[in-house]
Amino acid sequence: MGNSQSSLPRYYNADPSNDAPSHSLSGYLDLASSAMGASVVRASDEKFGAAENLIKAGAPAQSDAWVTRRHNPTADWAVVRLGSTGTIAGFDIDTRGLDGDQAAAVSIQGCLAPESATVDDDGDMSVEWEELLPKVEVSGNSRHQLAL
Repeated sequence: MGNSQSSLPRYYNADPSNDAPSHSLSGYLDLASSAMGASVVRASDEKFGAAENLIKAGAPAQSDAWVTRRHNPTADWAVVRLGSTGTIAGFDIDTRGLDGDQAAAVSIQGCLAPESATVDDDGDMSVEWEELLPKVEVSGNSRHQLAL
């Protein structure tokens, strides 16, 4: 048999109903939480909300969002240094409180970089980035819990 690639996504919605008390991402630590020591290294735009809101612990308030300029001709990005090394099981993309102000889609890349790595104005760290979550559409006022 030769190599073949599936057309199926590499992720699935861990909580399609958006209200399950427990699902396949329950019980994991949030490595991208400020409570775990994560930090935002740099972001492309913080016009209407700080990128640090991406890593705030707990449920978001309406003002706790990273909101950038609308109609940006390029993609916005944020570089987040995780609070610890670990295995990534999925992502919780929370757009609660955003109805029309959220991004239409997100994707997530990751890299293993030394502590001394710096980020330039274009988000370049001169490291090899790997796609962790392909571009996926998101809606407002929802938690998108995407398991890998």
